[in-house]
Amino acid sequence: MTRSLAVACLAIATLATACSNALPAGESTTTTVPATTTTTTTAPTPSTTTTMVDPPTASPRGLAAWIADVEAAGPSTAQVMVEAFWNDADLPLVFADQVAFFYKGAADSVQWNGDFNQWGSWEGVIGDQIADTDLWVGFIETLPVDSRLLYKVVVDDEWLLDPANPDTQLGGFGPNSELTMPLFTETSFAEPDSSAPSGQLTSGVYFSNNLGYDVAYQVYTP
Repeated sequence: MTRSLAVACLAIATLATACSNALPAGESTTTTVPATTTTTTTAPTPSTTTTMVDPPTASPRGLAAWIADVEAAGPSTAQVMVEAFWNDADLPLVFADQVAFFYKGAADSVQWNGDFNQWGSWEGVIGDQIADTDLWVGFIETLPVDSRLLYKVVVDDEWLLDPANPDTQLGGFGPNSELTMPLFTETSFAEPDSSAPSGQLTSGVYFSNNLGYDVAYQVYTP
């Protein structure tokens, strides 16, 4: 190798070293990625609202709903519903100042007469047949809540004791069905007086030519 070439090589090596020293040292760069917050939105579960309907004996609304169900049912199902109602219910139904009367049986017309219409002085409680069943219903919208009333059911013009109501009281023409409202209370004059001397009560029945039927009577003898 000639001297000039050696000098050139040395110069190149020196230049390379100088350039290497001049370069900045490699930097370690760390990139921080911000944490990602994931929000999961859960769709609300649709709520199922169940409308509770009162039993037919609990309120006028419950009774109306039951009658609608009977009318919407087929004939055989409707009669089964009627039989179950008739066997379980305490009739007539009293809702505060309202009353629902019921009669079950074959009939062309049914109505209820009593103290509430002066025993037929004006129109009584007209019965409506429920669907094609043998159940009839009639309503009184307003009665004094502390009252006691006597009545009978009139089936095809025949006056009868209410077969659905075991409560009866004697009236001027024999026994009648008794209806007591929620706030009715017995008064003292209805209680026996233990200090009064006992007597004898005689009962009988006679046929009235003027009325055209048998009349029950009672005679008290001191």
